[in-house]
Amino acid sequence: MSGVQVSAGARASDSPAVVWEPPQQQLLQEVIVTQVSPEAVDGIITSEVVPPPQQQQQQGQAEVTVTKFPPEAVDEIIRRYKAFPKSETEELDEMRGWFMLLATLTASITYSAALNPPGGVWSDDDDKKGYVAGNPVLRDKSPRLYNAFYFCNFISFLSSLLIIATLSIPRIFNMSKMKICNVLVVLNIITLMGALTFGSARSTKDFVYDGLLLRSVFVSIIMARIVERL
Repeated sequence: MSGVQVSAGARASDSPAVVWEPPQQQLLQEVIVTQVSPEAVDGIITSEVVPPPQQQQQQGQAEVTVTKFPPEAVDEIIRRYKAFPKSETEELDEMRGWFMLLATLTASITYSAALNPPGGVWSDDDDKKGYVAGNPVLRDKSPRLYNAFYFCNFISFLSSLLIIATLSIPRIFNMSKMKICNVLVVLNIITLMGALTFGSARSTKDFVYDGLLLRSVFVSIIMARIVERL
């Protein structure tokens, strides 16, 4: 309170009137407003109008609305929020994570297979048979299988690097140009399975079994895509 001070020896009649000055600045209390969609809290949060006591009613106080918020409401709101359709940005982020995981895993597998080809390498030189230490054994024993394995393994490794590079460029990785990543992923999976088939086959029987396994995988992928579109 600010005003005119009155001395201790002065009489009450001589003291001037005390002047009340309005506050220079009004203190405002911060209010946090949380926006919640009506669909998210439907049936969870209920409101009840509580009338004021009789004494306060006589003073003209209005009714008060009390919101009931049970403990289970938080879990229910979170569940309904997760059930809402995801936005385009959220779908892109989720797909980027899965593609990056697939590309990183495939790149590590194909890189290890290139340094350690199936069948190993020759440890010593053999001038009579023409074997050189460090050369792949599969290349000298079955040149066609090794060439097919090397081609599929190289294409799979290259497509993995292209997927990682594509995910790093936001202008390319978007919904309108998602077909680029889809083509690279399909190429990556096909060549990876081809490298497994040619690298593990030791006879015609093994090659036929691996071919049937690849066909079953392709049929499963096609059926999954058909069911997804239905």
